[in-house]
Parts: sequence; C-alpha cells; structure tokens
Amino acid sequence: MIRASIRKDGGPPRYQQVISMLKEKILAGEYPVGSKLPPERELQEALGLSRMTINRAILELADQGLVKREVGKGTFVIRNSVPANHVRSLGVITPSHRSLLEQPFYWEVMEGIDGQVRVGDFRAVIAGKEEVLLQQPDLAAYFHEMGLAGVILMGQMRPELLARLRDCPLPIVCLNFSGTEFGLDSVVIDGERGGYLAARHLLKLGHRRIGVILGPKENANSQNIQRGFFSCLAKNRVAIEPDHILRGDYMMQDGFRCMMALLDERPRPTAVFCASDMMAMGALNAARALSVEVPGQLSLVGFDDCRLVAHAYPPLTTVRVDMQRLGATAVEMVARRLDGDVGPCQTQVIATELVERASCAPPRED
Repeated sequence: MIRASIRKDGGPPRYQQVISMLKEKILAGEYPVGSKLPPERELQEALGLSRMTINRAILELADQGLVKREVGKGTFVIRNSVPANHVRSLGVITPSHRSLLEQPFYWEVMEGIDGQVRVGDFRAVIAGKEEVLLQQPDLAAYFHEMGLAGVILMGQMRPELLARLRDCPLPIVCLNFSGTEFGLDSVVIDGERGGYLAARHLLKLGHRRIGVILGPKENANSQNIQRGFFSCLAKNRVAIEPDHILRGDYMMQDGFRCMMALLDERPRPTAVFCASDMMAMGALNAARALSVEVPGQLSLVGFDDCRLVAHAYPPLTTVRVDMQRLGATAVEMVARRLDGDVGPCQTQVIATELVERASCAPPRED
C-alpha cells in the first residue's frame, strides 16, 4: 500500500516528488532489487496524480538505471542506487526528407549540440527520422526503449507528429522551427530580421532589379525570411517582378536551377538573394557557367554563414546564424526541464546579422 504525501501547491514538481518517494522506498529496502513496483494505475489512484506524471517519474527512474519496464509484466527494481557513471541520452530526430549529411547548416548545429552535452551529464544520439516515430504506436515507450531522457526535433516536423508528442512525458525541444502551437519548447532563428537585413544591404548598394530564391512555401522559417525581405522592399517602395521570385528546397542543385532561370530573364536581375547558403553556392556556380561576373554583373547574398561560403570565389555575403548556439540552446532547454522546470512552453530566439564579403557591389549602369 502506497502511503505518501504529494504537495500539489508549491514545492518540487509532482513527478520529481514521485521519483524521490520511490527512491526512498527502494533505498530503504521496501522495494528490494528484483521486486515489482506497484502498477502505474495504483500509483495514480493512491497519489491522486495523472497518468502522465506517474509515467514521467517511472521513465526517469528507468533512465537512471534503477528500474526496468517489461511490457505486459510491469516495472521491476534492478538496482538500489544510481550508477556513478550514469549518463543521460538526448535523442536527435531529423525530418524524413532530409539527410544531415546534405546540409552543412546542420553539421554546425550538431557541433553545438555535442559541445553542450559535454558540459553536462549527457550524450547525444541520432535517434532516427520522423517517419520512424510516426510508425510507433507508443512514443513514450519507444523513447524509453532507446534510453532517452529528452528529444530534440531537428528541422520542421509534420503536425501529426507534433500533436502526438504534446503529451509525451519526456522534454521535447523543436530546433529551427516553432512547436508553440503544440505546447512544445522551441529554439528558432530571427529569420524575419535576417531577411530584412539582406534586402536593406542590396538597396543601400543601389539595386532595384532584384531576384530571390526562397525556401519551401510551407516551411515556417522560409516564410519568416520572406516576410522580412519583402517588408524592407515595401518600406522602400521597391517591387520585384513575379518571374524573379523562385523557390527551392535549400539545396545546391535548386540554387543552380533557379539561377539559370533568373539569368535567362530579360532584363536580368542585378542582384539575387538566396534563403540558404547552399542555394547561393548553386547560384554562384550557375553564374559562373554562364560567364556572369559576381559581383561585377550580379550581386549575390546567402543566408546561414556556413563555414565554406567564406572560402568561395568570391567570398559570399550572407546573413549569419550562430548555428552552434542554436544547437547548444536546444540542449540547455532540455536540461532545464529535466532539472524541474514545469512552466509553460518557451521559445528562445537566436539573433541574425549581415556579414559583408566580396559577392556584392553597386549595380552597373545599363
């Protein structure tokens, strides 16, 4: 019979009180190694708590190596103290349509994640793509089987997955997109500010015939960049020809394809803004293929400031995102939740800034 008092107002979070209560009973020998804990339903009724609270406490005890859950049998005590070398794992989930190897942006984000997990008692593991999660009947059980203490969703995920993660007992952080609508913590970039800065730079140089290569229409980050870019143009009463607005999927081949189309227009744009550095690199290759001088005949601006663009020829003007800070912040947000923060979902915004290099110049007179 469970006899314990759980504080409902003030004090530590309820799930942590459950953890402390069960740990005390394990340490005292009330639940010796090999014994079975009371069923979760019994704990719910005895303590007057929700299934999610009890489930989160049990998952944390399992992650600490104190208990083991066996499907259809129950939860069993496997040791009576937390191992001295206990390391918590954070799972990184990637979108179904994207490989991390395809995007230098995410290489640097992963460096930020890796650096921050080394600061705390964590390790980062690639835990699969969103399509794998969508196939799981019980996401909490799936994460538990992988030994995860928290999850980072790297890149925009489908709404049906986010809806299922809303009630997950583990801390979930959306990286580079907002999960606020689903009650999930998020770390995002200030894409709107970045788009505004890119447009302002081209206008200051004197460009008025501008082309843009945007990201996917449904991508929230792309929408923010687009909003900032066009708001600056509108403020300065500059319009873009509809044929000079194209979209890609942030990949180099899309930048090449779109730039070839833009350079086939008459009159050609005197400047092009790309919503990712990879598309800008593809655009630069297209200009070179058509013997269009950058920046002599065409100015070019990217977005992200991946390391490689500083070494392009010419070095690329771009909007800088602190990608390592983006990854590190996601880890910090998971850690705060594991340390007991049970407040409403939070959104952290990473600032953007323009980095001027040699790919831009005033337009030549026609």
